[in-house]
Amino acid sequence: MTDSVVFILLQLPILICLCFLVFFESGLAYADYYIDSAHGNKLHGVKRSSMGAYAVTNCSHCHSRAAMGGRIAFGPSSRTRDVSSPAGNICLDCHTDIDSHQKGGVRNRSYSFRAGGWTADSLDSIQKAFSFTDVSAPAGSSHNLEDIIRFVSDKWKGRYRESSNPCCACHNPHAAQGDPLHMPVSAKRDSQRGWPLTLPGKRGSKVAVDILYGDNNTSPNERMNNYNYQSPYRYNKIGQNEYEPDGSITMDGSNLTDFVTFCTECHTRSDDITTSNQNIIMDSIGNGSRLARIDWDIALHGKADGGGKKNPPYTGARNYVLSCTDCHEPHGSQNLYLIRQEINGASGVALTKNTRDAWNSACIPCHRSKLAAPYCPGDDGSKVCSGCHYHGKNF
Repeated sequence: MTDSVVFILLQLPILICLCFLVFFESGLAYADYYIDSAHGNKLHGVKRSSMGAYAVTNCSHCHSRAAMGGRIAFGPSSRTRDVSSPAGNICLDCHTDIDSHQKGGVRNRSYSFRAGGWTADSLDSIQKAFSFTDVSAPAGSSHNLEDIIRFVSDKWKGRYRESSNPCCACHNPHAAQGDPLHMPVSAKRDSQRGWPLTLPGKRGSKVAVDILYGDNNTSPNERMNNYNYQSPYRYNKIGQNEYEPDGSITMDGSNLTDFVTFCTECHTRSDDITTSNQNIIMDSIGNGSRLARIDWDIALHGKADGGGKKNPPYTGARNYVLSCTDCHEPHGSQNLYLIRQEINGASGVALTKNTRDAWNSACIPCHRSKLAAPYCPGDDGSKVCSGCHYHGKNF
């Protein structure tokens, strides 16, 4: 068999995959999205180390007999492993800095690092972020992969199955971009932005505008400037006109994905989400596994007027609408409730237990702290903030 024939045979999987990337109603080819994606970029795309004969971006790095535990697979529902656990999820085979199947590993940093510019954060891979799934020390919390796929497969039965990969609930692997583009260990920059998300309810849509979420800033506008939004400061840049998410002077959210819409696709005012991760915030209705329902229309961190004395840059209008990522890590955190370790320009957020001091570390970057009890009406100094303030109770 000649070398040219061998080469053609090795490239057949990517040719077959591209045949499935059909033209959408907009006239754009799905292949265009893959070429522009983090996996499909010809210089920085997927490259499984053990499959050296295949070029970067070749579909066989993920869709192959070797990649999928002995079966050829052309979709997340064809997996042979438990994708609901970090150890069995094919995405986390590469998105880790330890024993990664991708040469050099894929070190996706925390949101506090990428948007907040807090480069000291030690959380440096998605695999680590998803590992905070129980109450063992040190404290920490993650979006539980099993919870995700159980919820979305029930809510959107036509789009997900119980065997679907939970990462696909938020990311389209054939379109998701790095943010910043092709620079997973760098903080976001205003000149090299990418858009990694797809609305959970739009998975599989053939409408071009649905393929990625956050990239469109016209009609529909998918950015936080849909609201009265104020960007928080980047780390150590308080008063210096450097704001999240990209360190620019932009502060109205026109450069930030509308995370209110994105997150409340699942975290609604009516849907019940249950979890086995006890370090994620819960409601007080007596069910210890149920997450708080969220109604951002009436929440004090949402559209309602929160009042109170606040620190810059929140000293103007009183009813700023916050983005979920202003306080929370999207994948996981060393803190309880997915709370970031850096908020509004200040690090040292250590919410590893439910104490007054721990909650103060999370709240004082934005709220002026009272130095003595009572902090709130009726507080004798012994109450913990989360006893009264949580999303299901208007926060």
